[in-house]
Amino acid sequence: MKKIVVAGAGIGGLVAAINLAKKGFDITIYESKDRSELGHDWCDTVYKPSFPEAGIPLPTPEHFTPYRVMSCRGPKKNIKVVAKRSDRIFEEVAYIDRKFLAEYLADLAEKNGVKFIFGVRVLSPVIENGFVTGLKVLLYGKEKEIRADLVIDAAGIDSPVRKNLPKSFGIENEVKAEETLFTYRAYFARKSDEVTDPRYNTYFYHCRRASIDWVITEDEHIDVLVTGFGSLTKSAIEAAVADFQKDYPYIDTDKILRGGTTSRIPLRKSLPLFVGNGYAAVGDSAIMIEPLSGSGVRLSFGGGKILADTVTEIDGKYSLEKLWKYQYRYFKECGEDQISVDIIKSVLTSIDADDMDYLFETEVLGAKEFAETGSAKYTANELLQKVAAIAKRPKLLKPLANAGMSIINSTLACNAMPENYSVQAVENWIKLYKKI
Repeated sequence: MKKIVVAGAGIGGLVAAINLAKKGFDITIYESKDRSELGHDWCDTVYKPSFPEAGIPLPTPEHFTPYRVMSCRGPKKNIKVVAKRSDRIFEEVAYIDRKFLAEYLADLAEKNGVKFIFGVRVLSPVIENGFVTGLKVLLYGKEKEIRADLVIDAAGIDSPVRKNLPKSFGIENEVKAEETLFTYRAYFARKSDEVTDPRYNTYFYHCRRASIDWVITEDEHIDVLVTGFGSLTKSAIEAAVADFQKDYPYIDTDKILRGGTTSRIPLRKSLPLFVGNGYAAVGDSAIMIEPLSGSGVRLSFGGGKILADTVTEIDGKYSLEKLWKYQYRYFKECGEDQISVDIIKSVLTSIDADDMDYLFETEVLGAKEFAETGSAKYTANELLQKVAAIAKRPKLLKPLANAGMSIINSTLACNAMPENYSVQAVENWIKLYKKI
């Protein structure tokens, strides 16, 4: 029986562990937190078909909250754009409590034979003859080496496994500050029963900062998100919450029911390479996330299932050449859609608040753009109107032209990705991918 260790109890790692345990693999997950600390202390959107597609039973209906219609505003707040989505999307997308989701997956993993070691600090990978052969951990105050046939890295954006891989693996160790979205999220108590219509209100460049903030008026609380591209200071959080309270006076900012913490999430396309000899990353460790549309649950589910399927098919050692199949399948089934998020981010971070107001006022950004998240289809007349509006503001031409080139390069990279691993073919593909 092959032994696999998973660094971190991230969603992608849990999904991979569940599916591999069902196939008879010896799986142990090493997690730094206590079990009660698993999962974010809030709700996120989830694509419900992701569960059966990943071999995970769908939770019962009471664990899902209906998805809300979203309204969007620019810095001036004077224009409200309501995103229109199809009924089918509304049926398939819902909110789920992330702490429940983590516990649900952990329970399912244990029922299938996965072992958990909580409260252990993962320090680094163990490397022998160019292969990852295990993990170095700090357990009960003592360093210990855990041996395995394969290490699955689900330890997140700052994974100590990925960070300590040798340069010879060719895997990016660090995620740069400008490639992340710093987030503050809190569920505040209510001062009254008042709600907004729509309930989900998103603000671009709120307080004229490069950000995407929101206020969601739920029956039991007010969900407030404050973000910053690349950085987020305490004073910026306080100013944003105070500004929201002017528009939503029923927010009780003195009473936080859940959350109230700051974290950072990746805001970029997946790593160009996230597999190596004896090593495979999944979830945030590989940058599988959809931050502009709510969460990375769908991609982490997909990545975990594809990884498990690939590992099950491999005979002998888990070499880079064999694990490349996992990365190839992930990109073809999930990862190509994620590239649009990176392109949108590049545009948002290269303009200012005045530009954002202009895009709202001229309807370059409208209901279709926010509903379709980069995949909207336009008539010739709609495109001409948007091009004409952009042409009247020359400073927008460069970032949008760069976005156009990125779209072209993304098409080239997606088409050129080699199905089978060879050093030269993959190096050539990575060069194309990095141009996006």
